[in-house]
Amino acid sequence: MASFKSILSAIGHVLGKIFTPGNIQVAANVAEIALPQFTGLIQATASAVIKAEAVATAAGQQSGSGAQKAALALAEIEGVYQNFAIANGFPVVPENKQKFVDAIVAALNSFPAPPAAA
Repeated sequence: MASFKSILSAIGHVLGKIFTPGNIQVAANVAEIALPQFTGLIQATASAVIKAEAVATAAGQQSGSGAQKAALALAEIEGVYQNFAIANGFPVVPENKQKFVDAIVAALNSFPAPPAAA
């Protein structure tokens, strides 16, 4: 059985092909139908996670830098998360922000990477 790399472990090779702004927008549109109040937060978080992965890849630190990538993504969504929580009556709890980012990472990791270009 062939093994699959997670989308985040392969993102350095496929970022431009898979997570285009259009694909992020499609995912946001689906979220908007199911959870309309979460659309902006989901889109901002997915973009922050992808950006953190791209930064790590560019620095040659893609593997083994999960904590650094998480810190980048968390810092990027700080204001969006806080505004969302306040607007929706949720307490602003740092652990919940981390859990939300982790959930977005898990969702992105659920997609297998496409085959490498020949």
